[in-house]
Amino acid sequence: MKKSRYLVCFMAAWLILACSMLPWASHLDALTPTYTFSKAYMGSTYYYRLISYELTGDGAYDTVSVALTQLGYHEGNSESDMDGHNLAGNKNFVEYNRLYGKLDNGECNGVSYGFEWCAAFASWCLRQAGVAKADAITEVSCWRMTTWYRERSRYSLASSGYTPKAGDLIMFGSNVTVPKHVGIVAGVANGTVYTVEGNSGGKVGIHTYSLSDGNIAGYCSPDYKGAGGNYSALLRRVSTVSPGIYSVTATSLNVRKGPSTSYEILGGLIKNQPIEILDSKNGWGRILYNGMEGWISLSYVSELSEIKAFVLTLDGNGGSVGVQTVRYRYGDAVRLDHVQPQRQGYLFLGWSEQSDATLPQIAAGEPVSLLGNITLYAVWQKEGEKPDSGEGEIGDSGTPDSGEGEGGDSGTPDSGEGEGGDSGTPDSGEGEGGDSGTPDSGEGEGGDSGTP
Repeated sequence: MKKSRYLVCFMAAWLILACSMLPWASHLDALTPTYTFSKAYMGSTYYYRLISYELTGDGAYDTVSVALTQLGYHEGNSESDMDGHNLAGNKNFVEYNRLYGKLDNGECNGVSYGFEWCAAFASWCLRQAGVAKADAITEVSCWRMTTWYRERSRYSLASSGYTPKAGDLIMFGSNVTVPKHVGIVAGVANGTVYTVEGNSGGKVGIHTYSLSDGNIAGYCSPDYKGAGGNYSALLRRVSTVSPGIYSVTATSLNVRKGPSTSYEILGGLIKNQPIEILDSKNGWGRILYNGMEGWISLSYVSELSEIKAFVLTLDGNGGSVGVQTVRYRYGDAVRLDHVQPQRQGYLFLGWSEQSDATLPQIAAGEPVSLLGNITLYAVWQKEGEKPDSGEGEIGDSGTPDSGEGEGGDSGTPDSGEGEGGDSGTPDSGEGEGGDSGTPDSGEGEGGDSGTP
């Protein structure tokens, strides 16, 4: 039987997911959402990653791990555009703001979920990780968040020499009591702090800074409970990347002679330019640039496979769901249990590529790995009738009843590529990408992570 390019085996989908996530410590509880998610978000790969993570009971470790399940999530342009896959979105509409509620933050979106979201993202991760509100405030204002921790003697100035820990909230800005941006510390090594941040270039991403970076105001420390998380695994996850082809997400990106901002600039790369990363070190990737070895900051690249968007269309095939179209990324393990079509007099069995199928190729609630554009049709059985005994497989051209179809795949990969990266201009406005730019407002970022 011809091997399908759409994997419907749960274990296979789980392995795909596991490759993109962390090695976990012993699990205690499956993650339980703390509020009702939007339909758009529940139809995304970020929702599937989130609910597939199992809490360890170590609050700090779980907070960082939850944040890492959201890597690549991009802001949208409306309340119906919060699945995280609109790479051109620039209106601050994100799922994370829904936890706090609607407000008018003076960003021309009125009273809505469209407002700057770095603090909302940090708060959202804390809540999903099971950290109590008494131990870490839910807040969308960076300065109010800082004030809350200061009043509880849980805020440390960067100038004090404090070494941050995984799970700390890193505050940015020239005014140490009124910071303008916040991220989650994932780890520290060799004088470098690694972070996971929302609203930085319009998306959730990993960033690196020198501990002596003058733009770091201080660190808030939630009163975490529990222990036992594999923090060395967290650090490996955020400080290294696999060799491969990546795309530049900054407006422009400096290429340097060595893996830090202290090295001479050799030249630059432009937004969306593909580049092969040979290996990595301390948040920097080694490349070949004009025949020479060069280094670029990994904060401003995305793996090329991550920014290819494909379309999954779910057709109710006479059922109440009608036709739904959602966007996913290459290789995503897509969970379909968020769509439960209804049809009077019929039982819903699952999904198939054939509109006239009598047996499903994907059972209801079973995940499928998306490797290209595909339309799936609801499969129905009349109430009182016995199900067919045949078997089918995605990718076969024959009917599912025969179980032997040898035809080709029906979905054709989309030829377009997502426009990853920053939604605005570099913070400093400099043509070279603005090494000294401040990551405070989530505007577009360029350059490398420190001062040239």
